[in-house]
Amino acid sequence: MANLSLAKLPWYGQVGAFAVLAIGGIGAFIYYYDMPARAEIKTRQDQLVMLQKDITRGQNTARKLPEFEKEVSQLEARLTALSAVLVDRCWPTSAGTSHGRIGPREPRETKAHRVHARLA
Repeated sequence: MANLSLAKLPWYGQVGAFAVLAIGGIGAFIYYYDMPARAEIKTRQDQLVMLQKDITRGQNTARKLPEFEKEVSQLEARLTALSAVLVDRCWPTSAGTSHGRIGPREPRETKAHRVHARLA
């Protein structure tokens, strides 16, 4: 069996072997630990940026809320006023104020229509 002792190498060979092993260890650390950790950090930073944008959008909407509530109350008041007018016009309280729209109808003259024609 081959004897793999570093003691047989000169000092510069021992330093070179140590350097090769150290570079290999650092490379393995970077590849297996550091790169996945950096990818996870990048993903979380992207999520943070998106959440900050959502928060900003929500805060802007919250600032507009009192104005929106005021507009809604104005529109509700207008709807109430218009619905009172609409009820008076479309649904009369008595048959005498219906302007002739409610009551018996006279039958119209019937017309003969061509229903089906054969194409030979």
